[in-house]
Amino acid sequence: MQIIVRDITERKKYEEKLEFLAARDPLTELLNRRSFVESLQISISEAKVTGELVAVLYLDLDRFKMINDTLGHEAGDEILKLFSKRLRKYTREEDVIGRMGGDEFVILLKNDSMVSIKKSVKRIYKAIQSPYQVKGQDFMVTSSIGISIYPTNSENPKKLVQYADKALYDAKVNRNKYRFYGQG
Repeated sequence: MQIIVRDITERKKYEEKLEFLAARDPLTELLNRRSFVESLQISISEAKVTGELVAVLYLDLDRFKMINDTLGHEAGDEILKLFSKRLRKYTREEDVIGRMGGDEFVILLKNDSMVSIKKSVKRIYKAIQSPYQVKGQDFMVTSSIGISIYPTNSENPKKLVQYADKALYDAKVNRNKYRFYGQG
């Protein structure tokens, strides 16, 4: 009789890391675009049963290119990490946060009423107004937010993201604002 024992701990850790990286943004460790849209699809399916609203917030940092150009990409990356930490801090446990790429982020507010959505948007908007400290210096970085609502704006997850992005574009006209899709 012969017994072969093999420690697969390292292989399991490697597989878990690969699985994590496949669903996450490597810089911020937030969900990536694909994983966020999958979460949104699941939330919409649940909301169809419960009758609750789902909101998609699309955010980006105002004048972020200027930060990268003047301070360098390392400082820009640090601000993106700090921004994502702040989003985590001021969202609820059941909310989902993702990074679409560059300086664009998305938040999924699940199982909500319109009153609750507006409170969450105001809380997040206020939280991201505070300066960010990088390399011992404070930087005032504002953000614009576009918001779309299921089922009011669409029942399609990709359309909801697209409409939130359109509302973001409208908000960026004056910068440091938030706009709901279809409400100028």
